[in-house]
Amino acid sequence: MQIRQLEIFRAVMQAGSTSGAADSLNISQPAVSRMIKHTEAVLAIKLFERVGGRLHATPEAHQLMEEIEPLFISLEGVRERIKDIQSGATGNLRIVATSNMASTVIAQGLSRFFDHREKFQISLHVKRWENVIEFVERGVADLGFVFSPKEIPSHSLNAQPVGMGRMVCVMPEDHPLASQTVIRPSDLRGHRFVKLETGSPLGSLIDKSFQQFEEDLPFTVETRYCQTACDLTQAISGVTIVDELTARRNRQYGLVIRRYIPQINLLAHVIFSKNRPVSIAMKKLISQVEASFLDYTMAGPPETP
Repeated sequence: MQIRQLEIFRAVMQAGSTSGAADSLNISQPAVSRMIKHTEAVLAIKLFERVGGRLHATPEAHQLMEEIEPLFISLEGVRERIKDIQSGATGNLRIVATSNMASTVIAQGLSRFFDHREKFQISLHVKRWENVIEFVERGVADLGFVFSPKEIPSHSLNAQPVGMGRMVCVMPEDHPLASQTVIRPSDLRGHRFVKLETGSPLGSLIDKSFQQFEEDLPFTVETRYCQTACDLTQAISGVTIVDELTARRNRQYGLVIRRYIPQINLLAHVIFSKNRPVSIAMKKLISQVEASFLDYTMAGPPETP
């Protein structure tokens, strides 16, 4: 007994005729009739009788219908589940990211991702750059997102670029340096400077830019995270250098952005294990994050006049 035989039998029971069953299954009426006869022969049970020119199901057919209906309800559920799997509409993902990406392009990417995936679940952890690598290596996270110029120091991970950016200078709109279009290390002298932590990926780049201009500027506050640097800059009427994603996000709070020279370019990567297949949902999310980066690019330079 094959599922197809039961499917045709069920269609005849629901339609009340072989012609109706043929229409619902998009096959010919003779094909339906042949399959019903074959099914009756295999089961050795009379399923239908013609009375007054109409097809009537036997009591045995009704009994069989009761037995197979739960099977087809379950099968419909499986088919719907397959569709969800094909589209990445259900499931779960574990993501880890640096804070500057989590609160900007990933948040925007997730907004798009959930448009057609109400049943999906995402676990998002915000960690330091080195912890993002560790989480993906250990299998604690499926995807990791980092924003820095460093190469990914691992033979077990794939790193795929998802966007580009740069470091910019940020300050309150009434700050003396806000009147300049370009900020250099020497311009920061005499102002309250919120510096990214020495030893951090972005902080090390800023240190190198100072060395390039032979500047050794004292800082007022040192912190690890770009968002914290912006918050402190606003609080103490200072100036800071952060990635442009974080800078754009803070323009709504009265901070302005200025170009920083020497230019520090950044490359954002998504990282994932070489030892595990990339799911449809993972690919969909990565594409949405890439689209979010494109939105930032299309918005034009972050500097305000």
